[in-house]
Amino acid sequence: MITGIAAVLGSLAASSKIVAQTPPAKAELPGAGSDATRTSLHQEIDLHGSPQRIYEALLDSKQFSAFSGEPARIGREEGSAFSMFGGVIVGRNIELLPGQRIVQA
Repeated sequence: MITGIAAVLGSLAASSKIVAQTPPAKAELPGAGSDATRTSLHQEIDLHGSPQRIYEALLDSKQFSAFSGEPARIGREEGSAFSMFGGVIVGRNIELLPGQRIVQA
């Protein structure tokens, strides 16, 4: 999905590294055991584009909906709610520094 986001935004390119909080045991298959009960996920993404352009794309409901292909409602102020991918991901903006930092929970 991140690669698709970058392609639609034009000159942005993305790579993604996902790190799970609870590694599965050696003998476990994906989707079984600890994977089935995992409650958190940490994701690091490198986007190549101006910080302001990326910030705007991630906090603009219309732009986010356009590149994801799914409904999004994103508040643009600290404390405001967001809902992405038709309500699959929901939360609040914790800290927003324009063009620099987005912290969401």
